[in-house]
Amino acid sequence: MDSLDLGRGFALRLAAAYVISLVLGAAIGLIVGFPLMGLEEGPQENMQEVILLCATATFAFAAKGLKDAARMTAVGAAFLCVIFYFRELELPVTGAFTAYLDSNTFRWHETFVLLAILIPYTFINRRFIPAQWGYIRSGKCWPFLLAGVWMLAGDALDKIAQGAAVGFFEEWAELNGYLTLLLVAYAFSKNARTESSITST
Repeated sequence: MDSLDLGRGFALRLAAAYVISLVLGAAIGLIVGFPLMGLEEGPQENMQEVILLCATATFAFAAKGLKDAARMTAVGAAFLCVIFYFRELELPVTGAFTAYLDSNTFRWHETFVLLAILIPYTFINRRFIPAQWGYIRSGKCWPFLLAGVWMLAGDALDKIAQGAAVGFFEEWAELNGYLTLLLVAYAFSKNARTESSITST
């Protein structure tokens, strides 16, 4: 699927984004304190939520301009970002609604709604599944795998130890995972704009 090509220099841009996120995180940590940077409702956590909202919107925009299997990939990625967003969302329980969002009941309802959308969507577009499998086997999906590695690293840091430094790097690892998805979404959206301009000429 050429429409999902990430373009030359993507890996370099990704590495630069990681360095920038670390430098900015460290600078903010020096100002507000590193213990705050590692909290579940701290600055890095809040930035994760912003990045995921931006990634969701960008994947959705890309899906509008892409076609066939490429569009299916962008749609799936947008839903993935929605799942991660609600996973990261931490709201203080101040009433019935926020208590619901913080409950296992909401997680189940979220799962059922997503399945109710994705299962029919996948069935309707099942003719594109071989192309999806080819995309995975080609290795071009490596940024999605890398995002998963960052998230697993963050989860591991959350479980193995405590402390300001560990908390900082836990949130930084998760932030990098979501930042990876955002950069992929931007690359997809550029391809979508290119395809739209070619189609319209």
